[in-house]
This record gives sequence, structure tokens and C-alpha cells, in this order.
Amino acid sequence: MQRFREFSANYFVRDIHRRCKIPVQNAMGIAEIEWKNTFESQISLSQRPVLIDNIDLDILRRYDNWETKSFVSHLKVQQLPVRISQSDADGALMYGDSSRSGYFDDVYEDCREITTVSDFTRWMINEKPRTKSMYLANIPLISLLADPIHIQLPYDILQYSIPDSPIIYMGKGRQRTPLHFDPTGNLILLVRGEKTFDLFSPHVSPLLRPIGGIMASIMSWYGGFIPAVYSRFRGDEESLDCFRLRVKMRAGQALWMPPCWWHSVTGGVDPNIILVYPTMPR
Repeated sequence: MQRFREFSANYFVRDIHRRCKIPVQNAMGIAEIEWKNTFESQISLSQRPVLIDNIDLDILRRYDNWETKSFVSHLKVQQLPVRISQSDADGALMYGDSSRSGYFDDVYEDCREITTVSDFTRWMINEKPRTKSMYLANIPLISLLADPIHIQLPYDILQYSIPDSPIIYMGKGRQRTPLHFDPTGNLILLVRGEKTFDLFSPHVSPLLRPIGGIMASIMSWYGGFIPAVYSRFRGDEESLDCFRLRVKMRAGQALWMPPCWWHSVTGGVDPNIILVYPTMPR
């Protein structure tokens, strides 16, 4: 039974790789990151992660000096789901537990709460020791800002960009997301604070204990969507050290993450904000 479960999960992953047009030869042996000083038009053609310096300083100033009244558009958003968790042994806040969930379960089900955006932003700005930690994730920026700031993106990103981009993630207190990969390529802009990305190449997927199976693959085909895939690992285990590519980002940098690259993300202690521009699978 265990062998069939592993075979089924690996079939699921290979199916998604094929649908995302990830060539086997390009998925193999990639364990380094490219560095660039500025955006380039062909960034999203890269099959390996790219770290970019010198993104627009105006957008950094906007998110470094934000206030609740200027940041939130109450006419568009009243309440949002916020993912809550208790601190684990190393002090990081884990949001969601994919290791205990079936594939079609909500990995954040046990840590969802509802809060107003203004309450969340006040918590972000003001230290309140008695306030539990929160993480606002996967929210279209246009639903929060009355007048979002846009930056000049590479042509390939604009050409394949998903509607309602970018998506905003905000938190503090070393919040950590579960290990997973997306079928989209993601251009990630760090506009405030610090983030650490633990990345794994698609070629190590069978070693990361993916969740899913043949039925999940059939249902995604039938439903006409390509899902994200979660791992039963957290992503920071010592046993994964030889496969991990750790990228520490600071405000003012951007990271291009190709489709199907596994990642878990840890925020800094202080408030941190990223904007994510997903691109459609090709």
C-alpha cells in the first residue's frame, strides 16, 4: 500500500510537470541561482531561479511608511481570511499543516480566522504582545489599495500575467508557509522587511513526499485546472540540506521562481511584505 501511495503521488507530480511543460532535461541538476542587477525582458524564460536587485525605490518607500487609512480601501474589502498559528520549537510560525491533510483538504483549515483589514494593519504597525500572530496571504493587491503602485515589469511577465496580479502577503514574527510548488511561474517582489526562501528543483520531487495521486490527477484534468502540490516535509529538515537552495532576500530585491519549483518561505521578525506576480502555465 505504501509503495502504491508513493507511485500514485509521483505520477500526480509528473503529470503536472508535463502539463506545465517542464522538460526533464531542464529539471535535472539545477541547484544554483542566477543574479541580475536589473529586470530583463527574458527573465520568465529561465528554468532556474533568478535574484534581481535594484527594483523601484518608490514602491519601497510606499510600503515602508504606510498607514492604515492610506493603505486600506474599506469600500472594496471589509473582512479577509487571516491564517493563524502557534509558534513551533524554533520560534517560526507555521501556517497550515500539509503533512496531516489529504490532497483536497484545506491545509490552512485549522488556522483560519476572520479579521478586518484595518485591525490587521494596526497589528502590523503596533507591537501588541497579547495579540496573537497573524498572516494575511494570497489577497489581490487591488482589493486592498485604492490606488496601487505599479512597477515596470519585464515583457514576458506582463504577457503571461494572471488577472488581479499582484498578490500580496503580509506578516511578521517569522511566519512560515508549508513546502509546496505552484504550476505558475512567480515573480516575487520584497517591498518591506526580510524573507528566506527554501527552494528545491523539480527533479527532487520524488524525494519530497508529495501529497496527491492518480485520482487527484484525473480530477484536475476533469476540472480543467492545474493545482499546487504540497509536501509532507516542512522544508527545513536537515535531511534535505543537500537538495536545498536557500535564498535570503531583503527589501528592494525580486526573485523569479520558475513553475514547479518547491518552496517554503519564512518571514523576518519585523513586518514583511511581498508582492507576487504569477504567470500562467504555458
